[in-house]
Amino acid sequence: MLAAGYGTLKAQWGLGGTVGLDDPHAFGEVHLWSPGMGDTALLALIGMALGLGFARTWRPPLRMPRWMPLTAAFVGCVMLVPVGILGVGYRIATLLGVAQASMEGVSLWVFDVIYALFLAWGLAMGLAATGYHYRTRGVCRSCGGGRPAFA
Repeated sequence: MLAAGYGTLKAQWGLGGTVGLDDPHAFGEVHLWSPGMGDTALLALIGMALGLGFARTWRPPLRMPRWMPLTAAFVGCVMLVPVGILGVGYRIATLLGVAQASMEGVSLWVFDVIYALFLAWGLAMGLAATGYHYRTRGVCRSCGGGRPAFA
């Protein structure tokens, strides 16, 4: 659900919506196919599907190698967690008066919510991927540890 809000916000901006904008003309001639709008909304959908796949205990419908979703989760975590930390830290710095806020027409609540969601989403994806890794690992050939994957 963390990705749904972000994807919806970006898609509505790409379609000309003004929710979350102080200046309705902040993005000018931005469309859904503009860089940073539709593509990030699509990535949010992929992240939602990946998160649901990790969180559920059903057997994967596709015979997909484990490394594929785990790699996608790793890339997602590496992208989301640092951006979330920097965004939340920057917002705290602006609240303390150490930095100057420059949002260029975007409402401050959007900045507060989105970067906190990035941090939570990245951490949740990492935890879900770790659980998926332990649920789907096979038995170690050298020591016999682990458990059979999807017996």
